[in-house]
Amino acid sequence: MPELDSPAAVRDERTRSGNRSVGENRTANESRNAGENRTAGESEDDRDSGGERGSERESTSPTRAAGMTDTDLPEEARELPILDSALENAADRNDVPLRELTDALVVLDADLRGRHSTYETNYEYVTVDGVRAYLADAEAWAALVADFDLDSTVEDAVRAAHTESAQLLRDRAVENPQFAEETVGIVVGVDTAEEIG
Repeated sequence: MPELDSPAAVRDERTRSGNRSVGENRTANESRNAGENRTAGESEDDRDSGGERGSERESTSPTRAAGMTDTDLPEEARELPILDSALENAADRNDVPLRELTDALVVLDADLRGRHSTYETNYEYVTVDGVRAYLADAEAWAALVADFDLDSTVEDAVRAAHTESAQLLRDRAVENPQFAEETVGIVVGVDTAEEIG
Protein backbone atom coordinates (compact mmCIF):
# COMPACT_ATOMS: atom_id res chain seq x y z
CA MET A 1 0.00 0.00 0.00
CA PRO A 2 1.29 3.47 -0.77
CA GLU A 3 2.23 5.66 2.13
CA LEU A 4 0.10 8.66 2.90
CA ASP A 5 1.73 11.89 1.78
CA SER A 6 1.82 14.60 4.35
CA PRO A 7 -0.85 17.30 3.97
CA ALA A 8 1.92 19.86 3.45
CA ALA A 9 3.34 17.81 0.56
CA VAL A 10 -0.12 17.52 -0.98
CA ARG A 11 -0.64 21.29 -0.69
CA ASP A 12 2.79 21.94 -2.22
CA GLU A 13 2.00 19.59 -5.11
CA ARG A 14 -1.34 21.33 -5.72
CA THR A 15 0.45 24.67 -5.83
CA ARG A 16 3.10 23.40 -8.26
CA SER A 17 0.51 21.77 -10.53
CA GLY A 18 -1.52 24.96 -10.74
CA ASN A 19 -4.67 23.54 -9.17
CA ARG A 20 -6.74 26.02 -7.29
CA SER A 21 -7.86 25.11 -3.84
CA VAL A 22 -11.50 24.39 -3.13
CA GLY A 23 -11.67 27.60 -1.12
CA GLU A 24 -10.68 29.54 -4.25
CA ASN A 25 -13.18 27.56 -6.30
CA ARG A 26 -15.89 28.35 -3.76
CA THR A 27 -15.10 32.05 -4.03
CA ALA A 28 -15.06 31.94 -7.82
CA ASN A 29 -18.31 30.04 -7.94
CA GLU A 30 -20.23 31.80 -5.16
CA SER A 31 -21.21 34.58 -7.53
CA ARG A 32 -23.44 32.12 -9.33
CA ASN A 33 -25.17 31.00 -6.12
CA ALA A 34 -26.77 28.11 -7.99
CA GLY A 35 -26.71 24.41 -7.24
CA GLU A 36 -26.59 21.97 -10.10
CA ASN A 37 -28.05 18.53 -9.77
CA ARG A 38 -27.80 15.72 -12.24
CA THR A 39 -28.17 12.00 -12.34
CA ALA A 40 -25.73 9.60 -13.94
CA GLY A 41 -26.03 9.71 -17.73
CA GLU A 42 -27.93 13.00 -17.88
CA SER A 43 -26.83 15.39 -20.61
CA GLU A 44 -26.51 19.17 -20.69
CA ASP A 45 -29.72 19.28 -22.78
CA ASP A 46 -31.60 17.43 -20.03
CA ARG A 47 -30.61 20.11 -17.53
CA ASP A 48 -31.42 22.97 -19.91
CA SER A 49 -34.89 21.61 -20.65
CA GLY A 50 -36.09 22.79 -17.24
CA GLY A 51 -37.25 19.34 -16.21
CA GLU A 52 -37.24 18.23 -12.60
CA ARG A 53 -33.83 16.55 -12.93
CA GLY A 54 -32.15 19.69 -14.22
CA SER A 55 -33.60 22.43 -12.13
CA GLU A 56 -31.20 24.98 -10.74
CA ARG A 57 -31.59 25.99 -7.16
CA GLU A 58 -30.21 28.90 -5.23
CA SER A 59 -27.70 27.92 -2.63
CA THR A 60 -25.49 29.44 -0.06
CA SER A 61 -21.81 28.74 0.16
CA PRO A 62 -20.54 26.09 2.56
CA THR A 63 -19.56 28.08 5.64
CA ARG A 64 -18.60 27.61 9.24
CA ALA A 65 -20.95 25.76 11.52
CA ALA A 66 -22.79 27.86 14.06
CA GLY A 67 -20.47 28.99 16.80
CA MET A 68 -17.31 28.01 14.96
CA THR A 69 -14.60 30.37 13.84
CA ASP A 70 -11.78 29.93 11.38
CA THR A 71 -9.38 29.41 14.28
CA ASP A 72 -11.31 26.38 15.62
CA LEU A 73 -10.31 24.24 12.64
CA PRO A 74 -6.87 23.44 11.25
CA GLU A 75 -5.90 25.81 8.44
CA GLU A 76 -5.95 22.96 5.91
CA ALA A 77 -9.66 22.40 6.60
CA ARG A 78 -10.45 25.56 4.63
CA GLU A 79 -9.03 23.92 1.50
CA LEU A 80 -11.26 20.87 1.78
CA PRO A 81 -14.61 20.37 0.04
CA ILE A 82 -15.93 18.94 3.31
CA LEU A 83 -18.37 21.18 5.15
CA ASP A 84 -16.94 22.36 8.45
CA SER A 85 -19.93 21.16 10.46
CA ALA A 86 -19.56 17.67 8.96
CA LEU A 87 -15.84 17.69 9.73
CA GLU A 88 -16.38 18.61 13.36
CA ASN A 89 -19.28 16.13 13.77
CA ALA A 90 -17.28 13.26 12.26
CA ALA A 91 -14.32 13.96 14.55
CA ASP A 92 -16.56 14.13 17.63
CA ARG A 93 -18.67 11.06 16.84
CA ASN A 94 -15.66 8.89 16.02
CA ASP A 95 -13.40 10.25 18.78
CA VAL A 96 -10.71 11.23 16.28
CA PRO A 97 -8.62 14.36 16.82
CA LEU A 98 -9.66 17.10 14.40
CA ARG A 99 -6.07 17.52 13.19
CA GLU A 100 -5.72 13.79 12.40
CA LEU A 101 -9.03 13.72 10.54
CA THR A 102 -8.16 16.85 8.57
CA ASP A 103 -4.78 15.39 7.57
CA ALA A 104 -6.42 12.19 6.29
CA LEU A 105 -9.04 14.18 4.37
CA VAL A 106 -6.39 16.37 2.71
CA VAL A 107 -4.48 13.33 1.44
CA LEU A 108 -7.64 11.61 0.21
CA ASP A 109 -8.88 14.80 -1.46
CA ALA A 110 -5.72 15.00 -3.57
CA ASP A 111 -6.44 11.50 -4.90
CA LEU A 112 -10.14 12.17 -5.48
CA ARG A 113 -9.62 15.07 -7.87
CA GLY A 114 -8.72 12.73 -10.71
CA ARG A 115 -11.77 10.49 -10.28
CA HIS A 116 -14.65 12.72 -11.38
CA SER A 117 -15.28 10.85 -14.64
CA THR A 118 -15.58 7.52 -12.84
CA TYR A 119 -18.12 8.81 -10.36
CA GLU A 120 -20.07 10.98 -12.85
CA THR A 121 -20.79 7.94 -14.99
CA ASN A 122 -22.00 5.72 -12.18
CA TYR A 123 -23.62 7.87 -9.50
CA GLU A 124 -26.06 10.69 -9.02
CA TYR A 125 -24.49 13.93 -7.90
CA VAL A 126 -25.10 17.56 -7.08
CA THR A 127 -22.74 20.48 -7.51
CA VAL A 128 -23.01 23.39 -5.12
CA ASP A 129 -20.56 26.30 -5.09
CA GLY A 130 -17.68 24.41 -6.67
CA VAL A 131 -18.16 21.26 -4.60
CA ARG A 132 -19.53 18.07 -6.11
CA ALA A 133 -21.22 15.48 -3.91
CA TYR A 134 -21.56 12.00 -5.39
CA LEU A 135 -24.17 9.67 -3.93
CA ALA A 136 -22.12 6.50 -4.09
CA ASP A 137 -22.17 3.14 -2.35
CA ALA A 138 -20.04 1.05 -0.02
CA GLU A 139 -18.29 -0.62 -2.96
CA ALA A 140 -17.09 2.71 -4.37
CA TRP A 141 -15.92 3.78 -0.93
CA ALA A 142 -14.00 0.53 -0.37
CA ALA A 143 -12.28 0.93 -3.75
CA LEU A 144 -11.36 4.51 -2.89
CA VAL A 145 -9.76 3.83 0.49
CA ALA A 146 -8.16 0.49 -0.48
CA ASP A 147 -4.95 2.25 -1.53
CA PHE A 148 -4.57 4.09 1.76
CA ASP A 149 -3.29 2.79 5.06
CA LEU A 150 -5.97 4.35 7.26
CA ASP A 151 -6.71 3.26 10.80
CA SER A 152 -10.28 1.90 10.87
CA THR A 153 -11.44 4.62 13.28
CA VAL A 154 -9.97 7.36 11.09
CA GLU A 155 -11.49 5.74 7.99
CA ASP A 156 -14.91 5.71 9.68
CA ALA A 157 -14.53 9.41 10.51
CA VAL A 158 -13.43 10.25 6.95
CA ARG A 159 -16.41 8.36 5.54
CA ALA A 160 -18.77 10.10 7.98
CA ALA A 161 -17.43 13.54 7.02
CA HIS A 162 -17.87 12.82 3.31
CA THR A 163 -21.33 11.32 3.72
CA GLU A 164 -22.67 14.10 5.96
CA SER A 165 -21.29 16.76 3.61
CA ALA A 166 -22.90 15.03 0.62
CA GLN A 167 -26.21 14.84 2.43
CA LEU A 168 -26.13 18.52 3.41
CA LEU A 169 -25.17 19.61 -0.11
CA ARG A 170 -27.95 17.50 -1.64
CA ASP A 171 -30.42 18.95 0.87
CA ARG A 172 -29.43 22.42 -0.29
CA ALA A 173 -29.58 21.67 -4.00
CA VAL A 174 -32.67 19.50 -4.39
CA GLU A 175 -36.29 19.89 -3.35
CA ASN A 176 -37.45 16.93 -1.27
CA PRO A 177 -34.08 15.19 -1.28
CA GLN A 178 -33.91 11.48 -0.63
CA PHE A 179 -30.76 10.05 0.86
CA ALA A 180 -30.89 6.29 1.32
CA GLU A 181 -29.32 4.92 4.49
CA GLU A 182 -26.84 2.80 2.52
CA THR A 183 -25.65 5.79 0.45
CA VAL A 184 -22.04 6.78 0.97
CA GLY A 185 -21.14 10.33 0.06
CA ILE A 186 -17.98 11.20 -1.82
CA VAL A 187 -17.32 14.93 -1.90
CA VAL A 188 -14.81 16.46 -4.30
CA GLY A 189 -13.88 20.00 -5.26
CA VAL A 190 -14.59 20.87 -8.88
CA ASP A 191 -11.97 22.82 -10.79
CA THR A 192 -13.27 25.43 -13.23
CA ALA A 193 -12.09 23.39 -16.23
CA GLU A 194 -14.01 20.35 -14.99
CA GLU A 195 -17.20 22.38 -14.61
CA ILE A 196 -16.98 23.78 -18.14
CA GLY A 197 -16.10 20.39 -19.67
